[in-house]
Amino acid sequence: MSKQKFIAIIVVLIAVAAGAYLLFSRGGLKSLNLKSLNSEDQRNAGVLVGDQSADMSETYTSPDYGFSFKYPKGFNATELEDDAGATVLVQNAEEKKGFQIYITPFDEAEPLTGARILEDLPASEVIDPKDVLIGEGKAINAVIFLSTNPSFGKTREIWFVLGENLYQVTTYEGQDNLIGPILDTLKFN
Repeated sequence: MSKQKFIAIIVVLIAVAAGAYLLFSRGGLKSLNLKSLNSEDQRNAGVLVGDQSADMSETYTSPDYGFSFKYPKGFNATELEDDAGATVLVQNAEEKKGFQIYITPFDEAEPLTGARILEDLPASEVIDPKDVLIGEGKAINAVIFLSTNPSFGKTREIWFVLGENLYQVTTYEGQDNLIGPILDTLKFN
């Protein structure tokens, strides 16, 4: 890996940690030990699902990146820019739930896989990576895994590449029932 790519990866990790810190420190999110809504068959098929009864009445649209998704009423969505990319922060501080999407340029030709993430970021913890399908119509290939951050514990990560960008979705472990239905509504223009 070139020195420039290594520096870019370090910058991305710092930005992700800073964004996650903002997300989790503002609302004091706690890991909720809710049942996983993924059955073994759905996991084997590579599909991330969630509670379809959630009130997905709000819509976030990113004018800069050309995507949108629905999220539950009572949550707030904010987009923050920095030199390395952008962070979409979606949270409900009252219920202590939320997630972030960190977006950075990505110009690699190789597909994103759990093994690839481990190869590029050997110091990172990538626990039980699985290939999944997300988005409206389950048309986006992604990698879902657990990780650990020293500041706030275990996280659920869903990473995917679309166009020329890497999207890193982060929430606390145990919040599949929140992120699953949201990612089911994700679409790109």
